Amino acid sequence: MKPLCLLFLLTVTVLAEMPPSLSNLEAKYKADMEAASAAQDADVDRAGRTYLGVLETAEKSSLAVSDMKPLAAIAAERDGLKNRNLAGAPPADLPKSLAVARKSYFASVAKADTDHAPRKQRINADYLRSLTTLESQFRTDAAAMAEIAAEKNRVIHGDPVGMAAITKKFTGTTWRNYGGSVMVLEAGGAAHTKLGVTGTWKVIASDRLEFNWTKQRGREEWTVDAAFKTLHNVVNEKKLLADYVREE
Repeated sequence: MKPLCLLFLLTVTVLAEMPPSLSNLEAKYKADMEAASAAQDADVDRAGRTYLGVLETAEKSSLAVSDMKPLAAIAAERDGLKNRNLAGAPPADLPKSLAVARKSYFASVAKADTDHAPRKQRINADYLRSLTTLESQFRTDAAAMAEIAAEKNRVIHGDPVGMAAITKKFTGTTWRNYGGSVMVLEAGGAAHTKLGVTGTWKVIASDRLEFNWTKQRGREEWTVDAAFKTLHNVVNEKKLLADYVREE
């Protein structure tokens, strides 16, 4: 065999035996987990639409007989569905006829959690096995071992897409758009704008934030670029907003 051919075969063999990088494994894990969460969210949204339909029917019935008392409670329920923070106890003025539909909604949410838990557990287990394999091949690389250990610890303690680390990265940051509007992300999930609009923020994916502002702006979703310098609006109840740039 010619030396050049032998070198080529040896190179291919070495490349084939190289373990996947931690970043590649992490990217696949995040994508798999976010897909699983999206599937669960779809089930929850389906249950929410069913209950929303019941609320709309109740609202029309109340208006038909000029009964204004339940309207605020129905509106509160609708907001709770939209923001996914429906209170465990129903509002005092919510019609009793909605009790069964309300209970069914919570049962569907619990079922979605139960149904999708095995898939998430498999994703976690597969990732931990891959990390263990990677760990066994980097015993002499202290930096790589530390990264792998940190990843394993993060998964074992239930932060599948690194929400805690991403939240910490956003906390205390200020973002400004070309028109001079400013958003400040405070510790504890509070947020405010230059004009005094207040609200809350949270990380909902590895590259996505959700804001729930007071009624002037409503609910928004923003994606952040890989460089962590620009927020791009993707969901807004009122209108699309201009990109915001992080202040250094």
